[in-house]
Amino acid sequence: MSSLDAYHRFNDDLLLQDTDQNLASHKYPSIVHVLDHPELREIFIQFDEAANQAKRRGRITGFVAIGLGFVALALAALEYPVVHQTGEHSNIVRVAVAVSSAMCGIAGVFIGSIGLLFARRKREWLRRRLMGELTRQFHFQTFACRLPEILKSLTDEKSKSNFVTERQTWFETFKAQYLSKVDAAFVEMVTKDDLNMEWLHNCGREVPKIRESRLLDPLFKAYRELRILHQISYANYKLQDDRKIFSPMPGRQAQVFAQVSFIAIVILFAIHGGVLFDVFFPGSIWAGSTLISVIIVWIALAALAMRALEQGLQPEREFERYQHYRSALRAVLDRFDRADSCGDKLRVMQDMERLSFDELRDFLVTNNRSQFVM
Repeated sequence: MSSLDAYHRFNDDLLLQDTDQNLASHKYPSIVHVLDHPELREIFIQFDEAANQAKRRGRITGFVAIGLGFVALALAALEYPVVHQTGEHSNIVRVAVAVSSAMCGIAGVFIGSIGLLFARRKREWLRRRLMGELTRQFHFQTFACRLPEILKSLTDEKSKSNFVTERQTWFETFKAQYLSKVDAAFVEMVTKDDLNMEWLHNCGREVPKIRESRLLDPLFKAYRELRILHQISYANYKLQDDRKIFSPMPGRQAQVFAQVSFIAIVILFAIHGGVLFDVFFPGSIWAGSTLISVIIVWIALAALAMRALEQGLQPEREFERYQHYRSALRAVLDRFDRADSCGDKLRVMQDMERLSFDELRDFLVTNNRSQFVM
């Protein structure tokens, strides 16, 4: 990107780029076989790219739905003054305006609510995002659930090779259980109120017993950097105010919606002030103008369209979610730094994975309920 202010590296926690892999090899040479998982990266990239494309297309479709709804209502408001001005051709104009308004309205409702286009793309986005994030969680749950195996792999080259082979078996089990049953996993995630975290590794609720060893220090440092600090950095990124009008940041989106609503109120106040002025001083430009009534309706419709966009994007709820997530992450980081034994650090790591799971579920539930419809 052209500006450092707009630059943020995504997914370097999975070492997607060669530079990330080289840096990890330099900083954590003893555990690079744990950090580097080529097949997992390939699977993640497939889901991540497909999810991003589906999100962009879905959002564009949602905006189109709102636009069609606005045009439909705007044309309906314009029908009377247009017909009034067209004289002998009024019937033709009235039918044309009515038909255009109806078609735009029906198309907007189908696209935004019933979902001829938007719902399908949203479904594709959320399911692929789920699989991508579950793949990420599998990677970091390896740290939290397979610490005894990792410690054993640090003794010699043969043990490292055995670990990589075992991990391949775990990953194949994960793919068979989740990647081939995306719809079932998604439905359970967004509909089950009492859903508890289901570990993607066979570690259950108990913390694995692990002996104290300085060999694990690089692993804990890597987990702190690539998991906890990376998630804090991402939450900070989403909470920033980039000062853009068309911003992907939820906080900025909420500000823009509030500002547009305020401007609409000011304009309406000014127009009604002009109408009141005409009451006391007849003959002004407001007198007998049907266009003023149309403008008032259009401004109200614009405010309604902004509200519909808010319902589709859910910026305030997204902003609050990231605020709560960042606060929880900072608490996890503090606990992790104060933990003075391998067992204590492992408990914090498992709590971190539970927190990540809960955040993913909140994200899916929020966006699954969103709709772009007036």
